[in-house]
Amino acid sequence: MIRRIVKIFLVLVVIVLTWFCFVPYLRIAFSPFSWAEADMDKNGFVSPTEAGYCADYGVRQYKENGMNCIECFALKDGLTLKKVCK
Repeated sequence: MIRRIVKIFLVLVVIVLTWFCFVPYLRIAFSPFSWAEADMDKNGFVSPTEAGYCADYGVRQYKENGMNCIECFALKDGLTLKKVCK
């Protein structure tokens, strides 16, 4: 009985760690940001925290100098992550 509880606990730990460590990277892969843009501290490695920060983004449209622009911003604090003007 104890062995079964330990196995279930270990499986749950692996599932939780997988969710918090790998899912943000998958979300970055399908977002409009490159890996270099997701690397906030420019150390050459995108941590799970940085990936999660960039994966939760919103989009605003605005005009700048007569051009249509799109700004991607972090939902956590509203800071600009990327601007693209066409």
